[in-house]
Amino acid sequence: MSTANYNTIEPVKHVLDRLESVRSTGQGKWVARCPAHQDKSPSLSIRAGDNCGVLLFCFAGCPVADIVAAVGLGMADLFPPREPGAHRSRPMAPRIGSSDVVEALKDDLLALALFFRDVASDRNLSAADMRYASKHAMHLAAVISEVQTSGR
Repeated sequence: MSTANYNTIEPVKHVLDRLESVRSTGQGKWVARCPAHQDKSPSLSIRAGDNCGVLLFCFAGCPVADIVAAVGLGMADLFPPREPGAHRSRPMAPRIGSSDVVEALKDDLLALALFFRDVASDRNLSAADMRYASKHAMHLAAVISEVQTSGR
């Protein structure tokens, strides 16, 4: 992407404009549907970084490069254009707070709570019910694994 038009747009606004179901979760924080997978509910956390860059984290495990490519951008588009001759330090790994994890997992937790309520009340569950619960359980496991791997 050319930086000629990009200089006048903050990187985070440029990214948010290309996402669906964007919702603010606080100052400089949003969630949206991840464009890199079939996302029914928002699982993508977006933050405005301290360096005016954009931090992306998909709780379903999509790599940032896949997310960026899915909206027609490149990794460099997550950062403001560099002034000629300016030195850019190596970007730090995104830090996702516990409130972001809870926000992204609310749908999974609710779906599993309802599923287990139905199991406890001896409701006949269909194969679709089982797949639905399995999908949410796998999402929870993926997030737990990511949190454990990242050491947070």
